Amino acid sequence: IDDGSNVIYHAGDTALFSDMTLIREFYKPRIGFLPIGDTFTMNPKEAAMAASMLGLELAIPIHYGTFPLLTGDPSEFEVHCKTLNVDTKVLEPGQRVDI
Repeated sequence: IDDGSNVIYHAGDTALFSDMTLIREFYKPRIGFLPIGDTFTMNPKEAAMAASMLGLELAIPIHYGTFPLLTGDPSEFEVHCKTLNVDTKVLEPGQRVDI
């Protein structure tokens, strides 16, 4: 969609970085998939800050809980996002998000 109404941002395996504000300014993502695992990526608090910096309407946590080293907790992510006025959705494998 060229009008930018459904821009999705997928952070992959990354950390919090200040250029997320530029992504917000230029691309205006509405939905974001953000890693919260903590060991190799952001922790839940950092990911919530990323969601805010990106200006997301909906943040979906990823890259956590697949093996013991990834300790990020999606409920902690939800709490931090709530304080920053970002909605969240924790997905189960195979679950859809309607946009």
